[in-house]
Amino acid sequence: MVAGMSATPPGWYDDGHGARRWWDGAQWTEHVESAAAAPAATITDAPAPQAAAATHAATTDAVPSTWTPGAGASAPAYPGSPAYPAYPPVAPAKKSNLWIVWVVLGVLALGAVITAIIVVPMLLVGLFGQGGSSGGALSADETAAVEAVQLYDQAWQDVDCDLYFAVTTEAFRDEIELPDCASFDESAGYFAESTDDYVLEITDAWTEDEVIMVSTDETYSSTVDENGEPLSSPESVTDLWEYYLIDSGGDWVIDDAAPSE
Repeated sequence: MVAGMSATPPGWYDDGHGARRWWDGAQWTEHVESAAAAPAATITDAPAPQAAAATHAATTDAVPSTWTPGAGASAPAYPGSPAYPAYPPVAPAKKSNLWIVWVVLGVLALGAVITAIIVVPMLLVGLFGQGGSSGGALSADETAAVEAVQLYDQAWQDVDCDLYFAVTTEAFRDEIELPDCASFDESAGYFAESTDDYVLEITDAWTEDEVIMVSTDETYSSTVDENGEPLSSPESVTDLWEYYLIDSGGDWVIDDAAPSE
């Protein structure tokens, strides 16, 4: 016998795990026959060499010609040789934990959506139209004050002196040195000719001590420099202003204005 090789001949044997498995004389194979359903097997059915069978028959009468599974004992060992090894148990496949990663990512995504739903409206509250510095929606008086500033802007663009007088106080007209229609028409006409693409944006409105403050962002392209000299190409200009409006007989009118810091 070659050293290191099993002396148990090929055949169907109990693999120690409730099934009969084919032993090829050196190792277990993948061929399995259910121990509960299989007929009695004989060792003589195994493809053992004739010479080995003759030797075994001559040396012992203890080897049963058949073996019936289910008697609580393992298959008989080949005489004079060590018992065959039990079929090694198959380790159960490891379960993937990838589902945990997907659950965590789903929770994070849901949290981001909920945060956006809550935070975005709160940010919009600070914008004009959703509430100014007063922390809420514009009141009726603040809305009227905003409309007065827009009409003042319209008066300049249309060179409309009547509208200019309707939305300003005498003190304000004196302060900007445009006390009458003649001076206003001249100044407004010059402004209209020297600017293009004029846009007024109301950025905020709030009330302080019975005075309504309205802040604006005014952008346009100027065709002249600060000294009134023509420019080779229009220059973009942005002016930030704060208008102070007071109640005059139920109407809100501009009483003062100053550049915003």
